[in-house]
Amino acid sequence: VMKKTLLTLVSLASFSAFLFANQGGPDTYGYIWKDSNEPGGPTYSWFDISQIGNPVTGLGDDNIIGPKPIGGNFQFYWYQVDKVWIGSNGYLTFMNNGQLASPFPMIPNSGGVNNYIAGFAADLNFLGPNNQAQCYYYFNQDTFCLSYVNVPYWNTPQNTGSCSFQIILNRADSTITLNYQNMQGPSYNGNSCIGIENVTGQIGLMHSYNTVPVNGYSIRYYAPSNPSLQVTDGSAEWNTSAANTGMFLKQNGPAFQLVSNIKNQGNQVIPPFQVDGQILALNNSVIVANTTFTNSLNPGQDTTITFANNYPTNTAGTFKFRSYISNITGDASQLNDTNIQEIVVVDTTQAIIGLDYNNNFTNTYTSSIGWTGGSGGAGVYIKPPIYPARVVSTKFVIVGNGPGPSFYAKIYDDNGPGGIPGTLLDSVAVPITSVNIGGVTTVPVGSNVVIPSGGFYVLWDMAGVGSNIGTDWTPPFSLNTYEVFANIWSDYRDKQTQDFLIGANVVKAVPEDVGVSRIITPVNNQTISSPVQVQCRIKNFGTQPDNYFIVVNYKLGLSGNTISQNYTGPPIQPGDSTLFTFTTLLSPPYSANDVLCVWTSKSTDVQSNNDTTCHNVILIGIDEPAGPLAGLTVYPNPARDAVTFNFSNSIYEKVRVEVYDMIGKRIIMEELEGVAAGNNYVLDIADLPAGIYSYKITSGPYVTAGKISKM
Repeated sequence: VMKKTLLTLVSLASFSAFLFANQGGPDTYGYIWKDSNEPGGPTYSWFDISQIGNPVTGLGDDNIIGPKPIGGNFQFYWYQVDKVWIGSNGYLTFMNNGQLASPFPMIPNSGGVNNYIAGFAADLNFLGPNNQAQCYYYFNQDTFCLSYVNVPYWNTPQNTGSCSFQIILNRADSTITLNYQNMQGPSYNGNSCIGIENVTGQIGLMHSYNTVPVNGYSIRYYAPSNPSLQVTDGSAEWNTSAANTGMFLKQNGPAFQLVSNIKNQGNQVIPPFQVDGQILALNNSVIVANTTFTNSLNPGQDTTITFANNYPTNTAGTFKFRSYISNITGDASQLNDTNIQEIVVVDTTQAIIGLDYNNNFTNTYTSSIGWTGGSGGAGVYIKPPIYPARVVSTKFVIVGNGPGPSFYAKIYDDNGPGGIPGTLLDSVAVPITSVNIGGVTTVPVGSNVVIPSGGFYVLWDMAGVGSNIGTDWTPPFSLNTYEVFANIWSDYRDKQTQDFLIGANVVKAVPEDVGVSRIITPVNNQTISSPVQVQCRIKNFGTQPDNYFIVVNYKLGLSGNTISQNYTGPPIQPGDSTLFTFTTLLSPPYSANDVLCVWTSKSTDVQSNNDTTCHNVILIGIDEPAGPLAGLTVYPNPARDAVTFNFSNSIYEKVRVEVYDMIGKRIIMEELEGVAAGNNYVLDIADLPAGIYSYKITSGPYVTAGKISKM
């Protein structure tokens, strides 16, 4: 199961505060808490929303779901919030800036996740067989409630214990109530925290740490009725987009426009102040500089700035887009004054284009992570700067810490809801013998992966214990990293300070056009009475060398069996052809005049009318039927609108009539219960395109086959 194992360990002292004292606070803003043991405190009362609430689906182990509405604005510290993200580990947050996972921080903590309420932030788990865990949320005109019901701890053995607790927000009085209905199970050995923390992480009020609440217990947080804290706090919120994630740009492509969002996070009006937008090299030398000023910003107000000077992407490499604010009198926090986005400029004229967030793998790994039990993974999202882009290989730095650092290299499309991983495009098992431990392991794709738009996810999927993925602690960071368990993707818990050493190689996918230009053997009109070899020439009608996942097929028009084989030879040069030999011989399954068709199939082929070549063949079946149907005549042939099959001499029961096109696709099939002597079957061909078609008439062991021509 999914637990992080760091090779670089940081000790965390055990700490427990406010061990069920009856009240606590105030914090810097003025919040206090009282519990149900305190006179004047809350009376424990469980709010059952199991029948009226909305189920929270998709929770697993160490992941977060959202955003979810809370029914209106709720006053949290000095600002309003109106939506939440729900964590599997017993908390809600008012901004999507990561997830809380073990080890859980003490409150307040300005690093990592901020702006949250920890009802019981602990190592909880919604996965595994017979897991009864449920989660619901509900809101009405004045209340929002989030309930965790029967949620076990992640533990060994897995899913021990059961926790039922809830977080209730009351918009009328801005109180936060935590109810603990049932906290059962063995002594919980993992760390945990209960408390609230503001948007900067510098202010918060912790109730307890490393302590499991008792059953039938409530805690209520009270906001100050007349807060005296005046907060002036400007923030550089994001660059380019709200996600603030790293991106790839094309060298010598269009100039990159610098766009930043600036927000007043405080409760005081901020007069106009300075905003700078820069592109920096890794050594922090300034490449592009901009300075401008905002208008006055009211509390909670934000503004998006488009800087005057764009960035000409004329040099390949990794760069920083830095926005920062200054000249704010009394700014309460400098931690959010600067925002950095990772920008990677790539030379798309190269034969192979490397895409990664670790400076072309020159950043060495600082540590590595793996999941206890050998089941889990780590992923990176990549959006290429060119389209269509063909992924030719993926890259990983694997650090072995056991006997078998094998793994799976997987690629997912971003066609899931909201751009999450959707279709699995490729999966390659990488044995230990192919792993370059400590260096870059390059894994060729096993499928035809072409990205026409959007992006893709690369996943390192553990294949048992003994494999760790390297982590890069050298800034800037992409924020495009994910941890994965049981097919549930979650933001990597340390995405603000680390990247995974994962990447991909792509090439510019040009229009591809290959086909079978001629059949070598058997020759046209050849009589086949024993197994023969099928050979053809594959021609590249395109403009670039091509050997990307070309499948070559052959089929007899009446047989119904397609033989397919991959082309594994060197790239075929534009305009050239190469000899291809099938390993499966052609054996005549019946006696008839028939058509052999050979064709290529390729998902990215742009021209289908040159894929196929066909020959007439005369078959003498190895497994002879009893003979043809006696007295069957077919007329007129050629025909324009209809063909008549006349059964003149005999009576047949259960006659099957089948018609095939030139590549062997059956287009007509009809079952006749019985045919008396002299009866006709009329085949309507008025709507068929002009051409040659094959027919097959079967009754028991009797078979007649032939061709008809549509004018």
